Amino acid sequence: MIFRYDEIVKNKLSDPGNAKYTRHDIQNELLDIIAGMIRKDISKEVMEAEHFALMVDETKDVSKQEQLPIVVKYLHQQSLYKEFLDFTAVEGLDADSLLKKIMETLGKCGIDYNACIGQCYDGATVTSGYISDAQERFRREVSQAVYVCCTYRLNLVLVDCVHNVQTAAEFFVTIQKLDAVA
Repeated sequence: MIFRYDEIVKNKLSDPGNAKYTRHDIQNELLDIIAGMIRKDISKEVMEAEHFALMVDETKDVSKQEQLPIVVKYLHQQSLYKEFLDFTAVEGLDADSLLKKIMETLGKCGIDYNACIGQCYDGATVTSGYISDAQERFRREVSQAVYVCCTYRLNLVLVDCVHNVQTAAEFFVTIQKLDAVA
C-alpha cells in the first residue's frame, strides 16, 4: 500500500529479485524505518516552530498492553498541526512511569521538552490529577507547560479516525493481518 504513494518503494517492490520482504521482522523493520522518517520530519517542524503543546492519552492495545499515544500540536509556517508521534508501551501506570515515557519519547524524537507550552491528558486521573500526577511533575520540569483539561476523549477520536479515514482503516487491517501471520 505504501508503494501507491512512493515511487522508490514501488520500484523496489516491483523488481525485488530474490528479496520478497514478506517476513514479519523485515516488514516491521521497514515500518519502523518509515515511522522514523516521519517522526524526523515532525520533529524538525516542531523545533522550527519553537513551541508546542503535548497531548497524551492512555489506552490498551489488542493484547491488553497499556500504551501511551503521544501527540504534539504546533504552529508551523502559519498552519496549525496536530501530529501523532508514537504509541509507547508503559510498564506502570503511576505518574513517575508515565512522565518517564513521555520524556523518553520526546527525547527519542529529538524534541526539546523545554519548548512545551501546554499539556493535555486524557484517561486515568494519574495523568491529570492536581497534586502528584504526571502533568504536575512535568510542570515542575517545564514551568511554562500549562495544563489544559481535555474536554473530549482522545482515544475515542483516534478510534473514530481509524474507522472513518479509509487509509488509516486499511493500514490497521494490514497490520493486524501481518501480526496474525507472525
